[in-house]
Amino acid sequence: MSSVLVVDDEPDIALICRLALTLAGFEVDDRDTGRGALDYLSDRVPDVVLLDLRLPDLSGWQVLDELRSSGRLDELNVILFSAHASAAESAVEAGCVSFLAKPFTPDDLVAHVTQAAAAS
Repeated sequence: MSSVLVVDDEPDIALICRLALTLAGFEVDDRDTGRGALDYLSDRVPDVVLLDLRLPDLSGWQVLDELRSSGRLDELNVILFSAHASAAESAVEAGCVSFLAKPFTPDDLVAHVTQAAAAS
């Protein structure tokens, strides 16, 4: 069973992600802050990290920067997701495996995560 870390501070989005991914057979954990995600990732390597761009403490970009500087980004399959579709190209340039625009359908979410998990 592949594992996914969902990082989003919006409870409704996190719940939708958890339900859709669990029904698709993924093991799902979630965090609502960038610092919480970094703490989680300090000793775990999920198959996929679904990372929101806007978080209350650190932005998704800052989380990516910290992962890159620690050397952890190379071992993670990160999908950046945001309502700002203009970030798609920057996400891939920053080392993410893909970008998922909000709003998304559960099918789109599962397809992105399945593809990223297959790459691990």
